[in-house]
Amino acid sequence: MNHRAERLYSETVKPAKTTEKKLPKMERIASRALYLADRFNPAESCTEHFFAHKGAGAVTVYFVHALVNIELARRGHIAPLYCAPSTLKKLFGGHGRADKDEIRAAVREQYGVDIEDNDQADAFCLAVCARDHYLLTNGYPPMAPNAVWQTYHKEKIKGWKRSL
Repeated sequence: MNHRAERLYSETVKPAKTTEKKLPKMERIASRALYLADRFNPAESCTEHFFAHKGAGAVTVYFVHALVNIELARRGHIAPLYCAPSTLKKLFGGHGRADKDEIRAAVREQYGVDIEDNDQADAFCLAVCARDHYLLTNGYPPMAPNAVWQTYHKEKIKGWKRSL
């Protein structure tokens, strides 16, 4: 198996302080995403899809995603896949309305990983999805923990789209 599919990395970017403005936080997230792409040169990456109905802040998020994706392409990195929050909930929590605690419990049970907070659980799940998408598109079976989840996961992630 390609050694690049055997490494799994995920992280979250927390606000520097609770009063941090949206734009500086987005700049830190963009900077960190580009740093990680340069450092690890991932074979695949995945980010959570976001929707315009989330409010005015979504415009800033769209803008940052666009700039990061353009810069990733300029640097020769692959554009990330997008995964809807309900898909993550379905894949890891068993249903599309699973709450954050159910996701954390599923990660602990299925992977033996004790996650500190809900954002880290989402990041870990996205990393697993990126890894399994890479495996599927390169002729390997996904490394999902059980047969039912594996079948759903295999069919669902085949149709994911890239941002660019």
